[in-house]
Amino acid sequence: MFKLLSNKNRIEILYKLYDSDKSWSELHSILNMNPKLLRDHLNYLIRYEIIKKENSFYKLTNFGRGLCELNFFIRPKDIEEVEEKKLLIIQHD
Repeated sequence: MFKLLSNKNRIEILYKLYDSDKSWSELHSILNMNPKLLRDHLNYLIRYEIIKKENSFYKLTNFGRGLCELNFFIRPKDIEEVEEKKLLIIQHD
């Protein structure tokens, strides 16, 4: 489970789908990710039943939605903020 959710790209996909169901094209446009990499991440999340594909749209399963609602992992933008703060602290010392 931790390996599944330890990837920043997969977490970002989950939070984009938490906002609303998205097509592959929408996800590709929003995330600006290599097409093969996006496909691999989507297939990985489908395999573990965190997302599903219905009528050309990707959506969270109940389990995936629950993970997002429980804040099981940190949103990518929060990771970036933490990294920026760590960098400022390091530069300040």
